[in-house]
Amino acid sequence: MSLPLSAKVPFGGDYNPEQWPEDVWKQDYRLFDTARIDLVTLGVFDWALTQPAEDTYDFTLLDRIVERASAEGRGICLATGTGAHPPWLAKAYPEVTRTDFEGRKRRFGQRHNSCPSSPVFRRLSTELARRVARRYADTPAVLAWHVGNEYGGACYCALCAAGFRNWLRQRYGTLDELNEAWYTTFWSHTFTDWDEIEPPSALTEHWRGPDHTAFVAAGLDQAGVSWVVRQVLARHDLLGPYPDVPDLESAVRVAADGSRLLFLLNHRAEPVEVTARTGGVDLLTGDRTAAGAALRLPAYGVVVLKEDR
Repeated sequence: MSLPLSAKVPFGGDYNPEQWPEDVWKQDYRLFDTARIDLVTLGVFDWALTQPAEDTYDFTLLDRIVERASAEGRGICLATGTGAHPPWLAKAYPEVTRTDFEGRKRRFGQRHNSCPSSPVFRRLSTELARRVARRYADTPAVLAWHVGNEYGGACYCALCAAGFRNWLRQRYGTLDELNEAWYTTFWSHTFTDWDEIEPPSALTEHWRGPDHTAFVAAGLDQAGVSWVVRQVLARHDLLGPYPDVPDLESAVRVAADGSRLLFLLNHRAEPVEVTARTGGVDLLTGDRTAAGAALRLPAYGVVVLKEDR
């Protein structure tokens, strides 16, 4: 799939026709003509419509919206639909909602309320993005992909706290380095185990609110950045064969000659082993791996596998 080029910088914005009667759409496009709007962003908040239940997908309404925009000569910036999760998801999997700075577990509501570290949220949002991409990839009017909406907020749940600790391991390497950098002898805060470290919050270390613990944001935001990257990769069906292996980033790049490169990055402090889906040669070491064989990555290790055709 390759995205078409536009002759000019498109002019438009979010358009949510699923939120009002269909007989209003004609008036919408008449006004678009007057304003010279030539691009519409569609499907930003469609998750509850396109996936009304965990095992049910329904693109009927989105199909009509996309077809109408195309027929009206508009370019489309098509969203994953994951700007806000649906009520059924929060009810079935309470873990997907965030824990705020005050330590309160959120219930369903608002937009920015999805924990980016939640395996369930990652699995279901990625699958929806993949289905949207495959369904509309060949639509000529689609000029761009919208992978998120107004990123913001933070989560302080146990999963995000574990992600923060993993980030600290990568940042400092050893507890001795961390203790020295943080001057933890002050107030007898010297850490002897990574699991002793708590993300600064209203329940732990803070100075007059979250704006005064900004140094932690880099660690907490890693989960959000990772989720956005996964959405982009899923859009192009390049997520890689191991999306559900914890702390293992995987992606596939298709070269101009059709060859496929599998990139694997182990974020763990210990080795991880997966089963090779195809045979290939690791371009970093020259080692050959057979299909079905064990593919082992050392702690924080990287593999770039040129897959056999």
